[in-house]
Amino acid sequence: MTFRERAALVTGMLGAVGEGVRLRRHALRNDDRRNIPLSRIEPPETPMVIAAREFLAARCERVMANHSYRTGFWTMAVLHQHVEVTDQLRETAWVAALLHDVGLEVPPSKGDFSLGGVEVLKNLAREHRWSDEQTFDASQAIATNLSARVDPAAAGIVSWAMNVGGLAELGFPLHRAQMHPDRVSELEKRFERTGIREVSARLIREEAMRVPGGRFAFFRYLFPFITRG
Repeated sequence: MTFRERAALVTGMLGAVGEGVRLRRHALRNDDRRNIPLSRIEPPETPMVIAAREFLAARCERVMANHSYRTGFWTMAVLHQHVEVTDQLRETAWVAALLHDVGLEVPPSKGDFSLGGVEVLKNLAREHRWSDEQTFDASQAIATNLSARVDPAAAGIVSWAMNVGGLAELGFPLHRAQMHPDRVSELEKRFERTGIREVSARLIREEAMRVPGGRFAFFRYLFPFITRG
């Protein structure tokens, strides 16, 4: 990463705090929407989602699979707060969330882990004849997810929602207001967090060694402190 890219990440962190304050206020004013039953935001049973789930189960540790499912529910909770969720949007968001970290365990031949997730996504998209639009939107969400803040106007609503949901999943208190505490408890009982801090720290350390100039090389010492156990 260049100095400018590192500076942009740090600046983005400040933006994320401000956005988190605004999102929390919005969520608390709309308590019925953040208390949406998990059954209403489940992953759809489409061929592409099923393929993503099967890949995740076959190639990733259970701890990281649970993390990806929690990220999916958080992403859907954010979308439900702010936009009308169509079937296409729901499918796109779930595929992106399920595959967003697979590159940590199935790394690409070159480049950082996000490219591994994009490669897997594109292979599945070709196999299942997924639309170019959904492939692009999901790829964008995976590529931008490890950012302090994502601009929805520039990167798209799925990228933005998964970034906000991902921060909530990590444990950022302001962002966690996007889901009612009762639903959070239900989610984390269903997809338990046990081992997430230890396993993610190991995978991040391996990624930092594989790509010394990558984003996780910059963030690696911060993540154990911001990841909720």
